[in-house]
Amino acid sequence: MLALRSLRQTRAVPSLRALSTSAVVRDPKLKDLLGKFSDPSSPFYLAPGEVGPASPDDHTVARALPGQELEAAGWTPPVVNPDGDSVDMAPHLDPKLNRTRAAIHEWFDSNGFDPKGRLEWPVAWGEQDMFAHVNNVSYVRYLESQRMRWCQTLKEDMGPELTDDFMNGRRTGWILKDISVRYRYPVTYPDTVLMAAKITNIDQKRATFHMSSAIWAVKANKLALTSDATMVVYDYDKLTKGVMTDHIYDVLKKRAGEV
Repeated sequence: MLALRSLRQTRAVPSLRALSTSAVVRDPKLKDLLGKFSDPSSPFYLAPGEVGPASPDDHTVARALPGQELEAAGWTPPVVNPDGDSVDMAPHLDPKLNRTRAAIHEWFDSNGFDPKGRLEWPVAWGEQDMFAHVNNVSYVRYLESQRMRWCQTLKEDMGPELTDDFMNGRRTGWILKDISVRYRYPVTYPDTVLMAAKITNIDQKRATFHMSSAIWAVKANKLALTSDATMVVYDYDKLTKGVMTDHIYDVLKKRAGEV
């Protein structure tokens, strides 16, 4: 894998194409990965003459991706045709230009985030503060909406009645005990954020579990925030900590990928 990483960093795409069809590459998985470097629809695509990131922690690219920079993507203000349909929009809002989004989801997948409950959310101009970036409190609100979206996806495993209780804070549900946030990149308007979460450290006896979350800025193509939160099963009738039943425990383990 280290050799492949080094190869991707230092070789241009024509060489990768040649290598992917060479008899030297006999591993089907390696051949498939090499093929992605020359596939324009793949988030791994490298155009001729481009190089890959310097390390797994380097999320920059060799050139602006669609939506990364409005000017670089050739964006102009929306034009309305005689029929009243918008024929042009900002790249980070255009669903046709999904290469950046695909790369973000690849990062979520490779870091173990739950494929269900991911949420795309537009940044509002009024969410910026006097420092001209999204205010810190707004990110926590984004995470709240993403948690609820994730909770909605439990209906298939947990059942509609119990899921509705969790969504509406009645009978047995859960409540946020604490949350820590690491701000990594200042998001500005206009942009859109993509959010995902994963479940860890399920403690049935204490009726708690941890939820790790991440927020990516689509236009900027930057990891904007990471977060860790503690959730507690809560009895809304008695207004006290509830009981994590075997059923809830099994559902959480399944979503955490432990079963």
